[in-house]
Amino acid sequence: MRLFIACILIFISIGGSGCWVAAIDSTQIPTPAPTPVEIQKVVGQGEVPIWSDEQNGIGRRWTNRDLYLTAGDSSTPIFSRYAARLVSDHVRRNGKSPGCESVFGFTVLSLVGSIMSVEVDSHTECSSYVDGFETYLVTFQLNSMQIAGVAKHDDRPRKLERSNLRSLFSEREITDSLLDTPEIKRSLQANTSMFAVTSLAGLERELRKNEANGVDSTGHFLSSRSLENFYFDRVEGDRVVVQIELTTGANSTTHPRLALTLPIKAAIGNSLRSAAARESGFLRADAEKIANGMSSVIRIPLDRP
Repeated sequence: MRLFIACILIFISIGGSGCWVAAIDSTQIPTPAPTPVEIQKVVGQGEVPIWSDEQNGIGRRWTNRDLYLTAGDSSTPIFSRYAARLVSDHVRRNGKSPGCESVFGFTVLSLVGSIMSVEVDSHTECSSYVDGFETYLVTFQLNSMQIAGVAKHDDRPRKLERSNLRSLFSEREITDSLLDTPEIKRSLQANTSMFAVTSLAGLERELRKNEANGVDSTGHFLSSRSLENFYFDRVEGDRVVVQIELTTGANSTTHPRLALTLPIKAAIGNSLRSAAARESGFLRADAEKIANGMSSVIRIPLDRP
């Protein structure tokens, strides 16, 4: 039996993230073909730039090793600090695992204003086996404290705040958009009370009451945490398509997503349009072209606190 790490991260601040550890027979899991992340890990010995821009005097530089906030000659890494905190929390709870490493691949899917959504591929590599594969979303809020810290050459660790769609759109707008998705419609089609759903909490209750096997029988569920797991996909006229991630239980390596179509609000309108034009940041629609198969790969041994 082998142990693998699967971190359930729900658009988290570093301080609120959690990891569960489950036992699994690694001989029953075939080793997958190398992904672009794994190939890059082998051949990408030097630091290779992927993308960069500047916002309000703070540089944002994404490479195959990390994403950095920069000001002058001061630089603050984002991904490596996040990964190190996860590993530290895991080792503190579960003990060291000599000969094993946690491996993370970070791919930026959208960056709108200070809201950065990232797809994380994680797994565990040990001397005799590789397992614990999982893919999930994390949304970072690059807050004013971090930016101020970079500008002042203050390199102290700072929490990465979570973002939430409720701070950007009204509850009614989000609820109506969810009710308009094919997956939610199919889940509620036998429930005549769906027309009386007026809140996210009410929708979540109806879904759990009528769909014991999750949204659209996927085994995954809509929850308030889903609104912290999102990325900006594309702009369509005066509306934006946002993908949110459903929550799940143990033993799932991927997390299905729902596409919501929401009105562009004044609070993020300029940032969204700038990202859509790739003037400042970018949207998911352009992410693959920007990344060109690359991501930030970070490896951390599990034999230290």
